[in-house]
Amino acid sequence: MLEILRDKWRTARLEARYRRIMQEQVLQMVEEQSPQPVQEDPGRWLLLGDQTSGASEQTRKDVRAAARRLSQNHPHARNILRLLEIYVVGPGLKLAHHSLDTQDTTSAMLAKTANELWHQFLSHNRRHFSYGEFARRTWRDGECFLRLFPQTGETPTVRFVDPERIGGTRERPESQGIITADDDVETPLVYLQLHPETGELVDEIAAEEMLHTRIGGDSNQKRGLSLFAPMIDMLGCFDRWLDTEMTARKLQASIVLWRKVQGSPAQARGFSQEASTGSGAGNTPNGSSLKERYGPVSRAYSQNLLKMLRQLPPSDANLWQVSVRCHVLFRLFRSRLTDFALPDTRNS
Repeated sequence: MLEILRDKWRTARLEARYRRIMQEQVLQMVEEQSPQPVQEDPGRWLLLGDQTSGASEQTRKDVRAAARRLSQNHPHARNILRLLEIYVVGPGLKLAHHSLDTQDTTSAMLAKTANELWHQFLSHNRRHFSYGEFARRTWRDGECFLRLFPQTGETPTVRFVDPERIGGTRERPESQGIITADDDVETPLVYLQLHPETGELVDEIAAEEMLHTRIGGDSNQKRGLSLFAPMIDMLGCFDRWLDTEMTARKLQASIVLWRKVQGSPAQARGFSQEASTGSGAGNTPNGSSLKERYGPVSRAYSQNLLKMLRQLPPSDANLWQVSVRCHVLFRLFRSRLTDFALPDTRNS
C-alpha cells in the first residue's frame, strides 16, 4: 500500500516539474521575439532587402552581363553611357582642396600640400586610373572596386578589380564577398577576392586597401546594381520591334502581283506578251479592250509645252522647264519610246 502511494507521489512530482519547465521555455521564447527597448537593443543590423526585395547574386550577374553587352553593341545604350561620361567626367574636370578658414595659414598650406599630392597620384597612375573609367565602370556595372597598393615612401599605385572577382566563398556563401562588422553592416572589414576560373579564395583584402563605390542600392546593402537595369527589357523590346519591321519591309518588297484572266493557255500567253512588250491595246479573253495608261509622247505635245514656257515670266521659266522635262522623261520611260528626241529648251 505504501509503495502505491509512493509511486503516485513521484508521478505527480514529475508531472508538475514537466509543466514548470514547459512554461519557462514558452515564456523565454515570447520574451526573445517581443520588441526590445532601445537601450537593450544589441545593434545587430540586418541587410535591407537582402532576401526579400533586393537583387540576388545571380540577378546582379545577369544584369551586369546584359549591361556590358548593351554598352558595347547597342547604339542607344552606348550613346547614353558616352553622354554621361562626356558631360559629367569629361575634359576639364578637376579635383582641388580648399581650406574652410581662409584666414588660417596652416590650413591653406595643408590644402596646397594635398593638391600637390593628388597631382602626383594622378601623374603616377595616369595609365591605370582616370575619372572617365571610374565613372563608366560604376554606371555600367553598378559598382567599382579600386584596390590601393601602398608603397613606403612612394606614391601609391591603384588597380581596378572586376566585380566578378569579389564574391562569396564556400565557407561564407552569403557574405557577397564583403565581410562586415557583426553589429554594423555598413562597416566593411575584409574583401574576399576569388580566382576568375575556379572561384576559389585567392586573397583577403583589408578594407583600408579597397575603395568600393556602388549605386542602385541602399546604404546598408553590400553590392550595387547597374544603371541600365530598368532599361534592359525596354531596349530588348526595341530590338525585337526593329527586327519585325525589317522583316515586314522585306516581305513587302518581295510581293508579286498576279492578275487572273479567263481563257485558254494560248490566250493567256498572248495577253502576257502584249503586257510585257507594251504593244498597245489588246483584247482580253472576254472581248474587252485594254487601253494603255501612258501613251507615246507626240511632237505636238512637246511643242505645246514649249509655247507655255515662252509665255511664263523669266523668274518662273527655269522651274517650269525642269518640271516639264522631268514629266516628259517619265512619259518616255513608261511608253518605251526610243525614237523621240527631247527638244533642248535651255536657249529658248
